Amino acid sequence: MQVTEADYRSFYRDMRRQRYLDEESARNGAFSYDTLDGEDFIVDSLPLLDEVVPDKLLLEQMLLCFGLLAEGDRVLLTALYFEGQSEDAVSRALGVTQQTVNKWRKRAIRRLKKLMRI
Repeated sequence: MQVTEADYRSFYRDMRRQRYLDEESARNGAFSYDTLDGEDFIVDSLPLLDEVVPDKLLLEQMLLCFGLLAEGDRVLLTALYFEGQSEDAVSRALGVTQQTVNKWRKRAIRRLKKLMRI
């Protein structure tokens, strides 16, 4: 079958373009829904909104109340929970026993809960 040179170039340009798009899709991890058979399905791994919102609101309330704590309580809880230090490490840094740090931690958490009204 004979075609004009313009038709020939247009056909191969379109073929090259489609090959390029297919390669880019494969590189980016895209797939076609047409390739799914009846047994395949896509699972949404995102948490449900009604599960996320209460946690976020509780976290915001806790951070607000955290700012209302005395400086010593904030420093202690920050070291233990945000910086991941052990009670033993904090006790050595403060020059007190580990049991004292444990008692201070429990007291600071009680104060935080009281501020949050839990």
